[in-house]
Amino acid sequence: MTSKGFFIQLAILSALAAAGLFLINRMPQVQPHAMLSWLSLLFFIALSAFIFFSGRRSAANANKNAFTNTVLGFTMTKMLACAIIVVAYHKIMQPESKWFLLPFFVTYLVFTVFETYWMMKLARTSA
Repeated sequence: MTSKGFFIQLAILSALAAAGLFLINRMPQVQPHAMLSWLSLLFFIALSAFIFFSGRRSAANANKNAFTNTVLGFTMTKMLACAIIVVAYHKIMQPESKWFLLPFFVTYLVFTVFETYWMMKLARTSA
């Protein structure tokens, strides 16, 4: 996958995710947590770009285990970062309900599916 193709797809996905977050944030239960929604969108966009470039570099590596190690490392790092973000937000903002999780995990799911799709494409090109 080319960088241009990746960034076009990322821009389209980001626009769709932003539209979805806009709709989700209109729910009264979620409105107080809109800032977390938008920050999570920015976080996942930046993380996707970073993972793409790292994955592309490791897919071209002569060591075929480098790509697998990169994927596993980013998967664990992403899950740990998400847990830290959610716990920190809960501790700092002390939300009264769990509704703040909805936009965050919808964004997480959308970008995880997208990353899985293009990481599989990168893996095929390196084979």
